[in-house]
Amino acid sequence: MSKREKIILAVMTLAILFVLFEFLFSSPDNTNLMVTKTQLEGLRNGISSLALSLPAGNLSNTGVHIIDIAGDEWKRNPFKELLSQKSRVTTEITPLIEENETEINLPVYIYSGFLSMGEKKLAIINGLEYEAGHELETGGYIVQQIKPTEVLLKSKNEERTISITLPE
Repeated sequence: MSKREKIILAVMTLAILFVLFEFLFSSPDNTNLMVTKTQLEGLRNGISSLALSLPAGNLSNTGVHIIDIAGDEWKRNPFKELLSQKSRVTTEITPLIEENETEINLPVYIYSGFLSMGEKKLAIINGLEYEAGHELETGGYIVQQIKPTEVLLKSKNEERTISITLPE
């Protein structure tokens, strides 16, 4: 055990003994827990004398380097990329349109849940539950097929089929 470790253990033992003595043998009428200036000054003197008594030359090169750079400002914020990715994702969302299709104003359908109760399968679309064959409230589309990860919607006039996937 090094000299530094022995000193630290001695200080810890003294602190524990002091706390035990105060807890067990202090008078119950002494309820003043305020620290006086002389007690505080004594504590500061004890800490500074302990710090001065520790050997100063036992730090490795790594320890010295860590102490030297501890107060420096960061040259590069390690979280900057994460913050910029988050803002990029929220600002760069664009609707996906297949190349061979022309842009058509379609209603927005959000597939947010899948329920399976025996043979009965339910899809939660825009917050409402639907079974296969039911017409969506927004109109124009009928639930054709329900899978755990996607729902197929078919337009009433049988021209168009839409696939809505469940987000992860």
